[in-house]
Amino acid sequence: MCFELTEEEELLFSLLAHAHQCGGITCTIRVAGGWVRDKLLSKESDDIDLVVDHTFSAASYAQRLQQVLELYPAPAHLRSRLCSLPAHAEKSEHDVARLFSISKINVMEARPEQGKHVETATFRLLGYSLDVCSLRSDKDCEDAALQDALCRDFTINAMFYNVNTKAVEDFSGHGREHLQDGIIATPIDPLETLFHDPLRSVRALRFASRFAFSLNDTLARAISDCRVHEFLGTMVSRERIWQEISKVLKGWDPSRAFRLMAQFGLAPVIFFPRDAFERNGELWTDTVTRDAADCSTLVTLALKYCGKNPLDMRAFHNACDDTTARSGICASEEDDMSHLSLASMFDRMLPFAAFLLPAWLPFSDSNEAREYAKGQYIGPFTKDHATRQWNIPSKESSLALDMISDACTLLALSNKFASTGASEEFRVDCGIALRDIGERWRHSVVLGAVGVYVCEWHGLEQGSPVRSRVAEHFGALTEYFTQEGLVGKVPAWEEEHLVKVQ
Repeated sequence: MCFELTEEEELLFSLLAHAHQCGGITCTIRVAGGWVRDKLLSKESDDIDLVVDHTFSAASYAQRLQQVLELYPAPAHLRSRLCSLPAHAEKSEHDVARLFSISKINVMEARPEQGKHVETATFRLLGYSLDVCSLRSDKDCEDAALQDALCRDFTINAMFYNVNTKAVEDFSGHGREHLQDGIIATPIDPLETLFHDPLRSVRALRFASRFAFSLNDTLARAISDCRVHEFLGTMVSRERIWQEISKVLKGWDPSRAFRLMAQFGLAPVIFFPRDAFERNGELWTDTVTRDAADCSTLVTLALKYCGKNPLDMRAFHNACDDTTARSGICASEEDDMSHLSLASMFDRMLPFAAFLLPAWLPFSDSNEAREYAKGQYIGPFTKDHATRQWNIPSKESSLALDMISDACTLLALSNKFASTGASEEFRVDCGIALRDIGERWRHSVVLGAVGVYVCEWHGLEQGSPVRSRVAEHFGALTEYFTQEGLVGKVPAWEEEHLVKVQ
């Protein structure tokens, strides 16, 4: 595995060496964690976390660096190297001088109760946003860097790049090996690692999804441990959990992360309503958890098969063909979804919305859900209700909930169309619905079809007749949309008379 610095990175580390020499700074400085991992994987990364030994605190090191660069500005050869780079070739002397200086330092104190165990100083230098912290070890420890590495979450994140010696340091002894073999493992006993910060259980699944890596057996057992689930639900703030979920949504294959959450029992902990919901004990049943994983897998397969074409019922057909021959619904190695390019925001949200779908409709084995699947509207579903119950604050989550609401609306329309047929009143209803749903209508159609399909597949009867019935209902509805000009380049739902209908 090669390790090559970009010209910008070499320039940054040369500037740090200049400041250390001019300011008499004798501490060892390292780059930690994800940046080292990504460099070894030949992936670009601008997420540079600096670690200093106990000669300085994070704040004092940043302040000292700021002072030295004011007293000893970058030499001419470093400035000329910067100006030789295409991105900086036309910058003025003033702009170049600003890049080589530190104007503002933000300090975040350690908050162990929130999982933040060390002080962090953040500042910008040469266009990079740098985070600085001291080693996570006792001040008097002779092997401080080793102790820090063993405190980190996973071996692939426990490597350092020593700026002083220009060498990669793998103190756990397994970082490079696990990175090459595609394994997520902890530097020490996994239960101890997860008890230290239970959010690492979610992070492990995110990395497994992002890199298509596997969890080693001891870590997998630890993530399934009910004590880890309890600590995750009681010790970690919703804000920190949703930071991880947001990163999952930006990955190559979010559905794999959601399937793993279901597999290891984290789904009820992460997506559980807070105390206000009286039936919360019934929400994430084994059936709902199974259906959630299946829905997420199926829509990801649909995205795979739609390629560059719009997501539509043909993608749903192909996804079903890929899964119905297997026992249950699951993605296999041959599906190779690890490099799926989720181009649009709606594409990225679809596996997440599908994962939440069975709990919110709910499409499960309950009598209520069966009545819903038969066309009896239960609700109404409101995003405000969901946000209050699940405490979902982010823009991405709100969009996923909107897509679920849209799927409910289109499900009701498909059932109405199947039972009563077309009419002017029905056309107006469709126009109003499509006006509200907008450009994500295709995603919502497939989401609704997948939800009904998974419910029926595991419930009343299994096999192709289920798919045929679902496709017939939703296919007929989408065909009606097209024939009536309700969707297309200039959709009829933008017509003046439809907008005015109350």
